[in-house]
Amino acid sequence: MKLLALPKPIMITMGLTENNMINKNILLAVTLGTLLAATSANAGVSSIRSNGNISGVASYLVQCSSGSDYVIYKKNGTWYRGGSGHMGNKYDSWSKSDVANYLCS
Repeated sequence: MKLLALPKPIMITMGLTENNMINKNILLAVTLGTLLAATSANAGVSSIRSNGNISGVASYLVQCSSGSDYVIYKKNGTWYRGGSGHMGNKYDSWSKSDVANYLCS
């Protein structure tokens, strides 16, 4: 029985040298790590749902994966946290999701 000799596999590098391929792999790893970190940053919020009206405006119940929950509402351009009051002017431009992520972080 005669064995056939197969050609060596050819690595297609698309014109990249070994060092460039390593740099490309490092960039890919850093990018994936950043995406995972961004996803993890939002992982603290379990849900945001309507919670009726407070002081004549819609309020929301923010539930965190840690088990904490918060009631938030925005009145006259300012975010309030139920029970704690005004959150501070620096949060005024934040979205409902931004506030929820902050509270659950």
